[in-house]
Amino acid sequence: MHEASDTRVQRNVLVALLLSSAISGLVTLFGMFDLLHLPFAFAASKGFNTIGTINSFIGFSSVVMFLGFAMWMVSHKGEDRMIPSNGFGIFQRALIVIVTLVTLVSLVAVDFWVFWVLNIVGVALLAVFSFVETQAFPHPKRFILPLIVLLASLVFLFFGTPLKLGLPVVVTPTYTTSLQITVDSLSGGAHRILFGTGPGTFLYDYLMYRPQEVNQSVFWDLRFDRAKSSVLTMGATMGVLGVLSWLTLMVWVGIKTLGRLLRYRGHEEWNLTYVVFVGWFMTFLYHFLYTTNFTLQFLMWGLTGLLAALIMTKIWETDFSRSPRLGLSISFAFVVLAVGLLASLFVSGMRYTAEVSFVKAVELDSAGANIDQVVEKLNTAVMFNGLSDRYYRNLSTAALIQARNAIVAVEGDMTDEQKQAIVGYVSTSVQASAKAVQLEPAYASNWSAQGSIYRDLMSFAQGAEDAAAASYLKAIELDPVSPVNHTNLGRLYLSVADRARELKNADSADLVKTATEQEKVLLTQAEEEFNKAITLKGDYAPAHYYLAAVYERQGKLEDAASRLIALVKYQPTNIGLGFQLSILFIQLEEYDAARNLLEQIVTLRPEYSNALWYLSAVYEIQGDMEKAAEMATRVAELNPGNELVEDRLRALDAGTGFEEIPSPVEEGEEGATQSDEGEIVEE
Repeated sequence: MHEASDTRVQRNVLVALLLSSAISGLVTLFGMFDLLHLPFAFAASKGFNTIGTINSFIGFSSVVMFLGFAMWMVSHKGEDRMIPSNGFGIFQRALIVIVTLVTLVSLVAVDFWVFWVLNIVGVALLAVFSFVETQAFPHPKRFILPLIVLLASLVFLFFGTPLKLGLPVVVTPTYTTSLQITVDSLSGGAHRILFGTGPGTFLYDYLMYRPQEVNQSVFWDLRFDRAKSSVLTMGATMGVLGVLSWLTLMVWVGIKTLGRLLRYRGHEEWNLTYVVFVGWFMTFLYHFLYTTNFTLQFLMWGLTGLLAALIMTKIWETDFSRSPRLGLSISFAFVVLAVGLLASLFVSGMRYTAEVSFVKAVELDSAGANIDQVVEKLNTAVMFNGLSDRYYRNLSTAALIQARNAIVAVEGDMTDEQKQAIVGYVSTSVQASAKAVQLEPAYASNWSAQGSIYRDLMSFAQGAEDAAAASYLKAIELDPVSPVNHTNLGRLYLSVADRARELKNADSADLVKTATEQEKVLLTQAEEEFNKAITLKGDYAPAHYYLAAVYERQGKLEDAASRLIALVKYQPTNIGLGFQLSILFIQLEEYDAARNLLEQIVTLRPEYSNALWYLSAVYEIQGDMEKAAEMATRVAELNPGNELVEDRLRALDAGTGFEEIPSPVEEGEEGATQSDEGEIVEE
């Protein structure tokens, strides 16, 4: 505090802030126009900057811009002027001009009303002080830059920008949604009202309390970890007590500063206090208008500290020789602080190493690298930071893929080594998913991922379907508006119903009866879940697709076809959906519709054997034996040595053909019944 109250130190801090903002601004400006990018892959995109999102950069730059305006406007002649008249002063003015230019160009390119309002308030603040303390502002011409900013703000607040640079769009919840989520988050009793849901938990609040109307937008599957306003985020996560504590401190600093500015007339310190106050007030206002990141919060607390150093004129002094106990206590506190700092650096280094390994794992996976390499990097990430649920969640999925690959690679009888390896992969997957849930039990994605792991293990582990259902139900509880969780639960019921249907061919009459009843119940449950998903989001394609599969199993072929027709209209080039619909048309004996759809499919994908195969059957049914033989010949060319195809060709040559629709050439592609294989629509 003693060093920070030194006016020379504060001037240096402000100049350093201007310099860093100017450098960051030039990097951003050159990048926006594709003139120059830093030599790093992550810096190649438009809108890259060293602050955060493009909106965060503009917020930071706007604060520094007004801080620079204040410095320039209160610079008088003499040794105590804020900006000296020598070459270094020219350098500072150049920095202010650069920051202003970059900020204006960025503002026009983004054209977000929040920043125009922020600028208008900032210019008004400068104007108010210039009228109240006229002696402190002897040069009206220095108000030119703020007036230019005011004019631009008023124009673009009401008229659109002509500058289109294709910058990335920053998406946040609306103010109404943010306020509603904050209010709902505080509705869980006195503890919630006072303390909120906890720091860094707005993501969970959003998933729990977001309105269903969000599902009708293109951003329905985005997950926001902060509200539109930083104060609203604070309200949800820190409660009324946290917000009041923050507001009390900030209002106290603001009132004390205004009192000093209105009463104290010490020239140099008044100028410094005014300059820092302008920057502080702009940052304080920004916290109400928009969301912030670490950089802006650091700026807020840094300026608050500078103001505190200026307004708290009383300095506490003591002589440790007269109070050895106090000296010993302070020495001990410094030792604890030093040890804590070293420990923090060590932990930060470990977490950085973990994040680097995780990023490499993602890059390897995106590049199609061997899954063993991906798992190796994920294990490294977990080793250096065992407190990240994200690492464990991804490790569980990757380990399960390892198990699948190991099973596929088995030729002949499985050896003991192969069994042990597969069991190890599965065990790692289950344990990692359980660890993710343990670390973050309030995050729906962890429960959903665990449910998917158990669902894939139903054929190998007894009771896995019950564990999967429990996990999906917990995910629904934590994220009740998402159609994905209901669809996942419905798929689980559909898979278990398929297992029950297989038992209907058993020799035991009791077993057949039980399996039939169980299949009926499970299909009904699956239908309910898919309908819930559709109620939440009417155009959610996976729910419609699997609901069609339920109808097909229930013998409601027309209902299934109507679902798939809607999906095909929505995705006309989706070959998988089109093929499933064509099979339903054949089962419904709507051969013209089936033929037209299959002809479209083979046009899009001429080597699709099953489409050619069933098109041949449709031609045969309609009496066009020549085209039927032509399609069958193409299938034979694509599947040499296939006995089923060769038998059909011989039958067509003999003029007989098949009395029934043939089974598919490639197993697992024939209908919407394969709920666990060949998914058509990504979730």
